[in-house]
Amino acid sequence: MKIFIIIAVIFLLNKTCNAKIIDGLAAKVGDRVITIKEVITEYKIANILQQRKKTVRDLPEASFSRDTLDQIINRELIYREAINVKSFSAQVDIFEEMVGFEEKFSYPEIFSSFMNKEGLSADHLADRFLKISVGSAYLAEKLANIVSVSLKDVENYY
Repeated sequence: MKIFIIIAVIFLLNKTCNAKIIDGLAAKVGDRVITIKEVITEYKIANILQQRKKTVRDLPEASFSRDTLDQIINRELIYREAINVKSFSAQVDIFEEMVGFEEKFSYPEIFSSFMNKEGLSADHLADRFLKISVGSAYLAEKLANIVSVSLKDVENYY
C-alpha cells in the first residue's frame, strides 16, 4: 500500500505545468532596461505598422524575437549617439506617425484595447517614434557626409 501511495505521489508531482514568463530583463543599454514584454510589444507594433489603414481588427499575437530585441538596442544606441552629437528633438515631428499608427486600427476601441493590453501610453509611443525619427535623421546626415561620388565616377556612369 505504501508503494502505491509513493507511486501516486510521484505521478502527481511529475505532472507537467504550463509555466509562462511574465516579464524579465532582455537587455540593458546604459541605464535603459529593455524587458521581454517590451520586445514582444515592439514586435506587435512593427507588425501593425506594416498593415494598411483600417485593417487591424484583431490584436496581434507575438512571442520573443531576438531580431526585434536587436532593433530596439540599435535604436537606443543610435538615438543616444544622435543626442550626444546634436539635438534633434526640436526638429523632429512625430505627430503624423502617431496618427498613422492609430489609423491602422479599424475601430478606436481596438486601438484602445491594444494600448491597454500592452500597458502603453501615448508617451510610450511618442518616445518610440521620436527615437526612430531622430535616429533616421542622424543616419541620413552621417551617410550624406560619408558617401560621395566623384565627377569622374559620374562621367563614367553616363
